[in-house]
Amino acid sequence: LLGNKAESVNTEFDITNTSIYSNIIYNFSKKIIFNLGARYSNYSNSYIGKGLKGDENYNPMPIKTINESIANQLIAAHASISYKFNDKLNLYTAINRGYKAGGINQNPYLDNIQRFFKPEYNLNINGGIGLLSNLYEANIHLFYMKRINQQVGLYYQLDPDPLSFTFYTANALDGYNAGLETSFKLHLNNNFSFVFKSGILKNYVNIYTDPFDESISYGNREPAHSPEYNYSVEVNYMFKNGVSLNIENTGMDEFYFDDQAYIKSNSYSVSNFNIGYKITNWHISIWGKNVFNQKYATRGYYFDLGIGNQGEQAYKAYENPIHFGVSL
Repeated sequence: LLGNKAESVNTEFDITNTSIYSNIIYNFSKKIIFNLGARYSNYSNSYIGKGLKGDENYNPMPIKTINESIANQLIAAHASISYKFNDKLNLYTAINRGYKAGGINQNPYLDNIQRFFKPEYNLNINGGIGLLSNLYEANIHLFYMKRINQQVGLYYQLDPDPLSFTFYTANALDGYNAGLETSFKLHLNNNFSFVFKSGILKNYVNIYTDPFDESISYGNREPAHSPEYNYSVEVNYMFKNGVSLNIENTGMDEFYFDDQAYIKSNSYSVSNFNIGYKITNWHISIWGKNVFNQKYATRGYYFDLGIGNQGEQAYKAYENPIHFGVSL
């Protein structure tokens, strides 16, 4: 383990989170509703890590014991207001302050600057509009989130030994998420419906240095797994004999696989179908996923095996190929 620096490791987290939450909803009128809330959390995390390694004669000897604790006092709040024009039109807006607790990285050979990561705070402003009628349902949602002490998932590898590869969490200074989400559902009749959903996303993380080497910097771009768009198109039809048909196509833009490298996925679209039949208390369905057998990666990273270009190669994990099934 840990690049031959340990033969066994025993770790234990003891996490306690005590919170108090309050919320009030006030109806200014039948059309205007105001919502205000707050939350206080006392978060503590104690960590003990022990282990053994072999000396030159392969006799077990203890590695450095890690016994650390952190405590976070965290405050969140939200306020929102919605206005219902009529039974068909509704507007809303909200502002929220949220958080993610800090933590402790486990590897016993980390320094203190790498051992701990701070809480992240988020300030989120959003709003939208909802439309409803017998023929259609539509929603448009806008959001902007400022991220302070943004937590980022990183990794490092001490040498080409694969066992030295490990993950840890660090903090960037700040970043933001902004975007637009839409959904539209059309009811042509009681048997046929059409659904379209889409998202446009702009994420950014500010520049920050590698906790292991301050001469190396990351960020100043979108973080990992932040595609600029995604969508889904869905058609549903119910036949009179109880048979239902669902056809779906989903797609996504390219995105970075991790925050330390510039390897990207490819944009892709995938088609699925489901044919169902219901009789009394039974429901049977025949389904197919990725029916055009698209090959697309969902995860990727650099992993040094001492081969390839300067000891670096990109490795990818792919989603399932074409497959079919029956559910009862």
